[in-house]
Amino acid sequence: MIFSYGNDNNMKNTKNKKMTTINAKTILFAGLILTLIVPIAGMNIVKAENNQIPQLEQQMEQKIKQIQQESEQSKNSEIIKNLESDYYELNRAYNEITQITPKIDYVNEWKTRDLQIMALDAQQKASQKAIDILQENLESTIVTDLKPVLKEEIKQMQSEMNKRDQKINSFKQEIIELEQQSIEFHKLTPQLEQKLHDIEKYLSSTYVDEKSSDFIGENPVEVIRIDNVQKKVVIMLDKERSNVFSPAVLAQKLVDTLGSEYVMIEFAIPELVSCTGNTPMSECRPLVGGIALARYDAPTTLAGSIGYKATKGTDTGFVTAAHVVDFSGTGNTKMLQPVNGGQVGTATVIKQGRSNGDYAFVKTTVSINDDIFINSSSAYDIASYASSSEHTSGSFLYKVGATSNLSWGSITGSIPSAGMITTSIPVSGGDSGGSVFKVISGTSVKIFGHVTENHSGAYYTTVNHLIDGIYNIVPATT
Repeated sequence: MIFSYGNDNNMKNTKNKKMTTINAKTILFAGLILTLIVPIAGMNIVKAENNQIPQLEQQMEQKIKQIQQESEQSKNSEIIKNLESDYYELNRAYNEITQITPKIDYVNEWKTRDLQIMALDAQQKASQKAIDILQENLESTIVTDLKPVLKEEIKQMQSEMNKRDQKINSFKQEIIELEQQSIEFHKLTPQLEQKLHDIEKYLSSTYVDEKSSDFIGENPVEVIRIDNVQKKVVIMLDKERSNVFSPAVLAQKLVDTLGSEYVMIEFAIPELVSCTGNTPMSECRPLVGGIALARYDAPTTLAGSIGYKATKGTDTGFVTAAHVVDFSGTGNTKMLQPVNGGQVGTATVIKQGRSNGDYAFVKTTVSINDDIFINSSSAYDIASYASSSEHTSGSFLYKVGATSNLSWGSITGSIPSAGMITTSIPVSGGDSGGSVFKVISGTSVKIFGHVTENHSGAYYTTVNHLIDGIYNIVPATT
């Protein structure tokens, strides 16, 4: 395979004449980028100071020159591919050295305390049952000498419960403080936040949004997201999509133009969370969030998960990911629950694309509750949904999906152009479409969105992207 590399004219997509304006646009935007230098200070971070950084930067630039030289001379695709592989490895090493790491693992610290609260709550329930029994014995006994003994036992147990209550309240306060610290760590200065949003908007309209008048045509850019941990715009390129552009050359061009202090390059193929062959959950009626779905055109295959109950006008149904309904453009709209189960609804909205987000609304033909699956005997109750201002980087969230059930993590950034949020929540194949939420109290939760993609943690499409969109799909709450 032979590519076009080198200057802007050589990198042009011949099928799209819009590419001819990219150089001037890029220069103008670079001017905008360089007008404001924003310091990142006072953050609770560990950032590597390594003398390897200049060396790696030089090596990456040298690899790009070799790729361009090879493409202009021998045009040996095998040599070019090897040079690109070298560049990808150098980029990976560069990212490892320059990455920002929090001094505290906020999610782990939160979950440790949360588990301690759960254990103490279980002890409290057991103690209360024991006290109730002792109280009944106290009221029913006719043995006078036994009453003081029972009263003393009750008193001691109540004292222990009071101590546990204090511990529970202390852990809850620590969790509140941890989340505030996490939010503070993820916070961007207003100037930097605006700058990164401007960069993301520019890159999305140029490389991602096919409906944009600025879109240059087919290119290797897959995802553009704002990463509140790294304080940069992360540009993910598909290194296999190289028939028009060299992903390596384009990546280096973007870094040189926009600045390594504002952009970070990743080479990967974002994995849509879908799978085949997994054992799904049993049939569940009424339907609830987090349970397994199958497609009508692939009834024996686990397609993904239900997100949450919602309404669209007068229709009632559920939200899931678009690729759960119509995987690889088969045109399917009918959904089954579970695998090999009966039809439960038909999708009336399917929006999928790099600029649209990834969501579907399935109008149901069976009953559905505003709950999220925990196990066969219990569920979370959706009491409310998040406002657009609540998707704050550093916030702690849970996810429930058909394959890995309950997992948790924190918000790490966003993809504003697609209405998506990035997180550190672990997900597995079959979790796509599943519920993302925050526990308010007990089993009452606030829905934040549904799982869309997996790339070192779940991406989710926000409820607000659906509410504010043209379809006005609104979560159903108690």
